[in-house]
Amino acid sequence: MIETKVLTPVNFQDFVDLMNTNPSSAGCMCTWWMIAVGNKAVFQAVLEQSPLGMGILAYDSGEPVGWLACGPRQRYARAMKTPTFQGRDPLEDGSVWLAPCFFVKTGRQHTGVTTTPWPWKVFLSVRGGPTSQATCRLALTSGHLSVK
Repeated sequence: MIETKVLTPVNFQDFVDLMNTNPSSAGCMCTWWMIAVGNKAVFQAVLEQSPLGMGILAYDSGEPVGWLACGPRQRYARAMKTPTFQGRDPLEDGSVWLAPCFFVKTGRQHTGVTTTPWPWKVFLSVRGGPTSQATCRLALTSGHLSVK
């Protein structure tokens, strides 16, 4: 059974371990949408400052198997500069959340990780949680993911 937890400084190492399970995500700290140059130190600093966490980790029998990055749109300044978000109301950037990254551990695809209801209610129950969510439409072309 898949269990989900908000990413906090307490389970940060689980996130690092999960991202290092695949060569294409090794070293990725989900900061590309936030800032032009990102790294582990930047991600960890933002995580420690955020009362809302940085996303949700999925666990199976205590092992991290999935990751959903999500948070207020204002966190993802770089994403807000893309054509996809040009028509948005910037006044909503603090209350509308964006989910720009979804990652499943290699070998765990088709095992229920992606069909688990990712608990937006966790964030809705946190003071200052989202009033709604926005997701990027993604396209997989020749093994590379791009935002549409």
